[in-house]
Parts: sequence; structure tokens; C-alpha cells
Amino acid sequence: MNYRRADNRQSPRHFGWSFLILAVVLLMLYFLGPMLNKWLFPPLQTVSQPILSMAGATGQAADGIGQFFRFKKNLIADNKKLTEENTRLKNLWLANRKVEQENVELKKLVGLNKAQRAPLLVEVLVKPITTPHDILLIDLGLEGAEKIKVGDKVGSGGGSILLGEVAELFGQTAKVKMYSTFGSQIAVSVGPHHIPGIAVGQGSGNFSLSLPRGTEVVVGDPVTASTYHDFLLGSVGAAQSAYSNPYLKVMFRLPVNIYELKWVEVYGQ
Repeated sequence: MNYRRADNRQSPRHFGWSFLILAVVLLMLYFLGPMLNKWLFPPLQTVSQPILSMAGATGQAADGIGQFFRFKKNLIADNKKLTEENTRLKNLWLANRKVEQENVELKKLVGLNKAQRAPLLVEVLVKPITTPHDILLIDLGLEGAEKIKVGDKVGSGGGSILLGEVAELFGQTAKVKMYSTFGSQIAVSVGPHHIPGIAVGQGSGNFSLSLPRGTEVVVGDPVTASTYHDFLLGSVGAAQSAYSNPYLKVMFRLPVNIYELKWVEVYGQ
């Protein structure tokens, strides 16, 4: 049995009616547009106002949330900077306190007391740079020639640093042998725990010291002359330990440049 295929194409008559209806609608919009706008705008405005208000409120809320998180982020960054600055200032304050405490302890160790000591201030005539080893030649003058004896101690820094002792007298001139002379030995006390030891001169204002390995010594510990009123000899510059050596080698030097000495103090016995 044969069937007729359905034809879905619109007929010209149907297309003509659609065109006519569209033309009528367009004409009505053209002529009645202002009236329709007057009738339809208020209801549409009433319906859309809550939606627009809600959208505005949502935008403001989103903006407020964004500002809150930005403010929080900036606040965290500022707080971190303040914490770091506070830590830096605290460490600086602690360091200053430590220096002040060490200064007080050091003054006690060296026993600064100008009322009990009356050193003779003399001029340095010849420095180690022109003499062999660590030797000074000093000008005693008439007063010093009568008071100074062999063995008197020679220092610097207003009674705080020990350099050596008078070795020979030549009228108004004296020869000073510094304790840093190579091979010279002097009893010392190291650090805040006053660890005893024997320092050996290495020349040019340098010393070496051997202590049992494991001794608590750190760079910066003061080294004082234990048998000479706790005069300061220097501070620890390095501490070396070898696995095969049962001793700790400590290096330190005088706190003054012996090649730039212009004046020294001589303490009579």
C-alpha cells in the first residue's frame, strides 16, 4: 500500500496571515507605544524594585566582604611587621643589657680604683715596630727615674690593661718587656668562671693558651692576669679543638695596638 508523504511546508496562505499579524502588532506598538508604556511601566517598576534593591544590597555586601578580607590581610601583615620590629628591639635591648652587665663585671675583675693606684704616665720613645720582639722604650723623666724599679708593671687604658713590666733601667729611660713577647708566660684567668691557665706570648700582642678539651670557653670571654690585680690581657678570639689533641687551644690578643702606643702607665710596687 502506498502512502502520501506529508508535506510540512507552510502554505502561502498561512505565511500571508502571519505577516499580516506581525504588521498589525508593529503598527499598534508604533501608535500605542506611549500609552502602553504609561500603563505597563508602573507595574513593572513595582515588580522590579525589590529585585534591583536586592541586587544592590548583594553587591554592597560582596564589596563589604572583600574590603573586610583586604583589611584583615593588611592587618595581619602590619601585625607581622610590628612583631618582627618588637623582636628586633627586644634583642637589641637584651644585647645592650648584656654589654652593660659585662662592663660592670669587667670593671670589677680589673679592679679599677684610681684612688688606690697612682700610676706614672710616661711617653713611649720606641715602639715594637723598631725593636726586636715586643719591647718598649719609655721616658721616665726625673720623677720616674727615682720611683720606678725593675719589675714594676706597665699598663694602658686608665689602669685596665696590662702590657708588661719594666725589665731594665737606663737612667731616665726604661726597657719594658711585654708579656706578649714570644715565649713569655703569665698566669691568667679566663671567662666569667675564672678558668685558670698559663698564657704564652706569641709576639705582636698575641697569646696562646691551652685548656683541657671540653672547657666552656666562648669567643669574647675576658682574659685577665690573675696574679696582677686582675688586669685585663685581652679577650678570646678563637678556640680550636682537634680530635687527637686532649687540649683546647685558645688564642687571644691585647686589646690595644702595640704599634700605636704613645703613652703607658707604670705602677710602682
